[in-house]
Amino acid sequence: MNSSNIIKCPVCGQSYDVRRNSSCPNCNQVAVSSGSAYESDSDVTVMQKARFTSDETVPMHVAKQEDPNDVTIGISLSPSGNKRGEITGWLVCVSGPDFGKDFRLRANNNFIGRGMDMDVHIASDEAVHKEKHMTVVFEPNEQCFFCGPMGGALCYLNGVQMNKIVKLNDFDRIKLGNTELIFRSLCGEGFKW
Repeated sequence: MNSSNIIKCPVCGQSYDVRRNSSCPNCNQVAVSSGSAYESDSDVTVMQKARFTSDETVPMHVAKQEDPNDVTIGISLSPSGNKRGEITGWLVCVSGPDFGKDFRLRANNNFIGRGMDMDVHIASDEAVHKEKHMTVVFEPNEQCFFCGPMGGALCYLNGVQMNKIVKLNDFDRIKLGNTELIFRSLCGEGFKW
């Protein structure tokens, strides 16, 4: 291990390898080098991540910081126009290039595709359309989920090709491109926000 890649966090004093951690594993401070290598502690600029006044998980658009001058936070809208809100369920990749990765679902449309602006961004599967391959919808009034293909894309639910919007149940398997996902709900009969 090259000692020039080891830095000491100026906030908490923890030493860590910047090649393995983009921020301090102890206090989550982000170290940024002004050059191409970290020559010494003096070459590192620390950018403080947001520190919230509560331990609870909250959407970024309602989070309160201790000091608003500490950090700049970008808020983005999903392609469906929704602000990032409460989680309603998850998709977990069980087969394909993004194996093991989980994707959070929120109310209304959750567009799935390879594009960075998709609600569910399946980056590594070239067989998935860039824009809106399919959608998973949480319908807040009915408290249930639906899914379906978009723009003629091929999608399968539990091994059967989908050609319309269908109801989605826990542990259903969705296949698009070379990716297989398992669906799990949070909201429904037993819980709602």
